[in-house]
Amino acid sequence: MSAKEEFKQITGADDKTAEYFLEAAKGDLQSALSTFFEGSASSGNAAQPVSSHTAPPPKQSRIKTFSDFNNDDDEEEDDQKMYAGGEKSGIAVKGPKKDPQNVIKDILEQAAKGGVKEEPEKKPRYFSGAGQRLGSDSVPSEVIQPPQTRAESEPVSRTLTFWQDGFSVEDGPLLKYDDPQNQELLNAIKSGRAPTSLLNVANNQPVEVKVAHRMQEKYVPPPKKPMAAFTGAGNRLGSIVSSAPSVPGAFPNQTTQSASKPQPPTVEVDASQPVTSIQVRLGDGKRLVAKFNQTHTVGDLRAFVRASTSDPRDFVLQTSMPTTIIHDDKQTLKDAQLLNAVIIQRYV
Repeated sequence: MSAKEEFKQITGADDKTAEYFLEAAKGDLQSALSTFFEGSASSGNAAQPVSSHTAPPPKQSRIKTFSDFNNDDDEEEDDQKMYAGGEKSGIAVKGPKKDPQNVIKDILEQAAKGGVKEEPEKKPRYFSGAGQRLGSDSVPSEVIQPPQTRAESEPVSRTLTFWQDGFSVEDGPLLKYDDPQNQELLNAIKSGRAPTSLLNVANNQPVEVKVAHRMQEKYVPPPKKPMAAFTGAGNRLGSIVSSAPSVPGAFPNQTTQSASKPQPPTVEVDASQPVTSIQVRLGDGKRLVAKFNQTHTVGDLRAFVRASTSDPRDFVLQTSMPTTIIHDDKQTLKDAQLLNAVIIQRYV
């Protein structure tokens, strides 16, 4: 059945009306139906055979949980359902899904208004004051102050940039809009609950997210940081030998020191094969971005991470969103769905 005939069957419109709406929607049946129903609803004409049913919004609590956000998504999806037919019978027509661009628009509007409304500071339910250690005749009493973490005392700032083909955080890789995982990240940012792995912060650490609107430009990778100048020690050749006796072992051998430093890891990449970039966040907080062929295995990635650090502890590799531990070293990066992914090293 052609799009024109299907449009006429659903809406009851004539040929001229069907051709008009399909031509305006460039042949997209769903868009044409949505435009037709929206125009019918706004005109308020009782003779139109189309009606849209929406339930009144329930009274909302002032405190929202993650389940509330899930319910909001369900309600938005229900609002997309419309009905065509007579007064007592009809068929349900589901409109197009909400465009991810609408989420970006909401985030930009929140940033223009000053961001998400801050929640009142919650007082800890446990004792957080100072204590006193009792002494004795020989040991005086001592006041024990509560520990304060660096994350609690020092808020950080992160820049979220929207590009034409995706978005990025700070100097991180490009995250595509059409990736379902990245759409979940956008929804979390919109609600003010972005994952700590995305922003590279500690739990409960205050973060100020700055939004940059560059959607007229395509993503441009940040320039590589210049190599640090040499800051080690050196030997002057041909200097005059001092008459003072030398102290054995006073200066370590420079060759031994340089040999003990770990060499930066390298990955052999075949330029004629498909290539992907993977960002690795090491357990010590450092970030690495390396290029692999899509046929490289998880074991190759694990060996690269092992060579990037001198810490001998065992570790696991996991994805950032959702958090999933990667076990099978024989899988290729493509089969493991790790192309352009963010991998986190976690010590066990």
